[in-house]
Amino acid sequence: MHKVSLYAGVMVIHSNHPCPLSPSPVDVFPWTPCFQLHTALVPAQVQLVSQSKKVEREGTCSASGTPSHCRCVAIHRYQDRFLRRQGRAVDATGVARSVLAAKSPKPKTVRMRFGQVVVGPPGSGKTTYCRGLQEFLHGVGRESRVLNLDPANDRLPYECDVDVRNLIEAEEVQTELGLGPNGSMVYCMDYLASNLDWLEERIHALPENVYMIVDCPGQVELFTLHDSLRKVVDHMVRTLQCRLACVHLIDAHLCQDAGKYIGAVLLSLNTMLHLALPHVNVLSKIDLLGRYGELAFDLEYYTDAQDLEYLLHELNADPLASRFEKLNRGLCEIVGDYGLVQFMTLHVEDKELMGQLLKGVDKAVGYVATGQGTTPGS
Repeated sequence: MHKVSLYAGVMVIHSNHPCPLSPSPVDVFPWTPCFQLHTALVPAQVQLVSQSKKVEREGTCSASGTPSHCRCVAIHRYQDRFLRRQGRAVDATGVARSVLAAKSPKPKTVRMRFGQVVVGPPGSGKTTYCRGLQEFLHGVGRESRVLNLDPANDRLPYECDVDVRNLIEAEEVQTELGLGPNGSMVYCMDYLASNLDWLEERIHALPENVYMIVDCPGQVELFTLHDSLRKVVDHMVRTLQCRLACVHLIDAHLCQDAGKYIGAVLLSLNTMLHLALPHVNVLSKIDLLGRYGELAFDLEYYTDAQDLEYLLHELNADPLASRFEKLNRGLCEIVGDYGLVQFMTLHVEDKELMGQLLKGVDKAVGYVATGQGTTPGS
């Protein structure tokens, strides 16, 4: 017979008889978990005490012929869970090896994918911006791919690598289920959120380190109220390790009307809180702003989105809106209290504005710090 004593991190094997597999009468191994020392062992008696106390074990061996010739015990079945976390084992010759390395190969290192989730009300220029951004990124030497998540967009002006219409189409949903445009869109996004493996397979098929441009539907309830789009985005961020920023487009002509502008600011704030992504708000179609007349304040005032109380005078000039003066003041105070909303300006054909916007998005997701690709102006 033999006896094993475990003292505070050291396993001592005691024996009075030599063993052909362990020549010395006393062997000392690191106290670590193992599968077995050299053979299958049938434990005869096991006495376990707490980790801080002495632990004695006795056993018989089926490898060395007689029980008295064996000084090795099978401890893997009785080792403390804490020791298994150490990730090391002792083999038959007493040589330590890594259990984790033996069990599975090292995971493949995959660099994060960066990208933008483009949202905004209908007509704000999302699809046009995606096309322009794809061309702009190609011009600056950054490889990009466009993902279309709008199941109702059947006229794509850009090259699309992932198209949700291959999974489900809004027109078919309207025909088969008798839903309207908004209802079918909500159904399609819920269906996508229930089949995230479809999206995951196609994202994994993309080349590594490509910049992703995600074109989303224009129904505001999808990115301000319902959970389907947020579930899709959360899956991309948490499971697929994508670093995404939300680019929220607002038509610049809304600045002409104080009520519409305040509504747009509240919509931007709601989207920021709902999607919980690094957020960049954009006043799009800035080149068309002059067609709607003069602004009440400088453009910088509308991009800063601060001190909205100055717009109350214009709101109160409307007989209908003046009835809700306290409500209007409260809404302006909400935006000021959060202090989160600011806007950048965009004209898709203006390379300088496109470069400034891309630089702002890169900073929001940490793209500049990684050294990947080329960032204009950096």
